[in-house]
Amino acid sequence: MNRRRLHGVIFIVSVLLFAGNGLHLAQEPGMEAMMKLAQPGEHHKMLAMLEGTWKTHGTFWMVPGAPPIESDGISKNTMIMGGRFLKSELKADFMGMPFTGFGIDGYDNASQKHIGTWMDSMGTMIMSSEGTCSDDHKVRTMISEFQDPATGKQMKMKQVITIVDSDKHIFEAYMITPEGEVKAMEIIYTR
Repeated sequence: MNRRRLHGVIFIVSVLLFAGNGLHLAQEPGMEAMMKLAQPGEHHKMLAMLEGTWKTHGTFWMVPGAPPIESDGISKNTMIMGGRFLKSELKADFMGMPFTGFGIDGYDNASQKHIGTWMDSMGTMIMSSEGTCSDDHKVRTMISEFQDPATGKQMKMKQVITIVDSDKHIFEAYMITPEGEVKAMEIIYTR
């Protein structure tokens, strides 16, 4: 048998062995559980309700006792990765300057928690959050921890996303302080 033919036979045998081993692994109970956890479910359907293009109106309380700052923008939300995650891209005007933000929200079937990340043009951090939702999937409550850029101290923020109906939802954020919760922002999404 010539060398070229021998290499071809070895390649074919290797492929068949690997394929057979892969079929065996796919039948393992652990693999079956992993595949089940990878499927979108009811929580992902709730996230899909937020898909589409939304007008935003934000109110921000930057300094206690001072008038709030208001901002209008557009958020484009798209379900990605087979309906597993919601990608949000926000463009707005904030204090006369362009503002952009980008977030990914999902539900981790294994931990049974809602998860999210957010980054925007006002900083260099990526904020991570996790939380739960109401039984009807219309109110999601998330907690984030991050470093305050002004003081360097760790801060906590609670975010509440309420789906009012198919054309309106509200995002509220509260700073968690030793004295209690202080509302920092509210963004109303409509279409």
